[in-house]
Amino acid sequence: MKGFLGFVAVILVAILLVGLIFKPLPVETRVVVNGEGYFNPYCHGETRYERWSAIESARLCQPVLIVNKEGVIRKGGDYQASFLNGAYRVVLEEGKEILWVKMEDLEKVK
Repeated sequence: MKGFLGFVAVILVAILLVGLIFKPLPVETRVVVNGEGYFNPYCHGETRYERWSAIESARLCQPVLIVNKEGVIRKGGDYQASFLNGAYRVVLEEGKEILWVKMEDLEKVK
């Protein structure tokens, strides 16, 4: 029993530390995008294969390459649902395109 409680305590501490380290960027944060964006939020992660067949996924999830463009993170869709495997809804300044971009492809404007 002690081993089980110790295991649970370690897991809870790990979850707390991950929550402190990986804080999501808040809505209205200005970012620079360098990477790929998608018009559909479900194109990120394995969810796309649960929703669509491989052929549909390839057709619906064509990435858009974005290089050094500024935008603003906006709330929308499943923004609060674990950020869809780390994806944010970004409204780009030029053309007002709305794309879902992976967290690692964003850099906060200082």
